[in-house]
Amino acid sequence: MEGKAYAVLEALLWLIQLNFYSVFIELDCKLVADRINNEVKDISECRIILSQIKNLLRIYPTYTVSFGIVWYFSTCSS
Repeated sequence: MEGKAYAVLEALLWLIQLNFYSVFIELDCKLVADRINNEVKDISECRIILSQIKNLLRIYPTYTVSFGIVWYFSTCSS
């Protein structure tokens, strides 16, 4: 979980540096997405990283982090 949270933090910092106005980050880890979007005090081992992410999202309200899975379907003809 800590690795996923750190990846979100680094992505946010990079997107901010590039001056993106509106950003939607979709995670494949529901636990991290829920902890980012939950206002309950986090006591997990990555609470500092999650706190930094939450602070950035407060400063940049047009940035969104959520959970979602994209399904890809393909057909193969032989």
